[in-house]
Amino acid sequence: MTAHLQLFMILGAIVLLLIIFALLKRGLMSVKYSLLWLALAVGLVIAAAFPYVVYVLRDLLDIEMPVNLVFLLMFCFVLVVLLSRRAIDPVVRSAQQQKQFITDASHELKTPITVIATSLKVLEMEVGQQKWIDKAQIQTEKLTELVNSLVTLSRMDEEDSPLKMESFPVSDAVSETAESFRDLALSRGHPLELTVQPELTYRGDEYAVRQLTSILLDNAVKYAAPESPITLTLEKGRKGVVLRQSNRCAEPESIDPAKLFDRFYQADPSRGAGGFGIGLSIARSIAEGHRGTIRAAVSGDTITFTAELK
Repeated sequence: MTAHLQLFMILGAIVLLLIIFALLKRGLMSVKYSLLWLALAVGLVIAAAFPYVVYVLRDLLDIEMPVNLVFLLMFCFVLVVLLSRRAIDPVVRSAQQQKQFITDASHELKTPITVIATSLKVLEMEVGQQKWIDKAQIQTEKLTELVNSLVTLSRMDEEDSPLKMESFPVSDAVSETAESFRDLALSRGHPLELTVQPELTYRGDEYAVRQLTSILLDNAVKYAAPESPITLTLEKGRKGVVLRQSNRCAEPESIDPAKLFDRFYQADPSRGAGGFGIGLSIARSIAEGHRGTIRAAVSGDTITFTAELK
């Protein structure tokens, strides 16, 4: 391997790394594909530097290592990389099939649920209001909410993000969404304490940010300790905005912050708050779709959710 070829390979790897970083920063490349290109760049660097490493080891260990062996080891390295990729293909394919199943099942369920809901309304008009019809309607509404949540999750998992990035007044969006929860929270014994830094503008998906705010407040209304306030703050971050929500918990010892964002996870299913354990998963997808993060922390009897949107 000539010095010119080695230099060309290293420069190519550097350029490739810069391109990957630029595309990731602008949200134009998924993490999956960036890892594949990153592996290629690392492979180029290793292939270029491998002969020097072998020569150094030969001098240090005082052993003979012919150049042919060097290229044999390089060939083995490339072979291992290719075989490793083939080994993880079934795992990637399985994950994609699971996502496709959720999407297809959600869309297939929409039609029968709509028919059931319409039929119940017609039946109620004919026979009058009855508790059995009311119970069936409540369960139908829950199924509709579950299907809509699954559709949202499947769309957020797609390679092409459904988020529409535009500049919008995020202070107004968060304030308006939070105010719509004030009466509901107060009726459940939870005064809403809202602190929003005024006139903040953010480039992102306004509908998704409103949905993120709704998920956090809805979760707080359902699970906050009785007669305890719910706080929500919005402030300017280092590269974007920071949305923070906190409330006291009735049973903080039963909460595992590391699992709260897992799909269908419920800290205490016996409480029957009416959730499916999907809301916080959607919140995480929204935060990640804005190149940000969301985390939960428990301190004493208070839980705090912090979403950093960049």
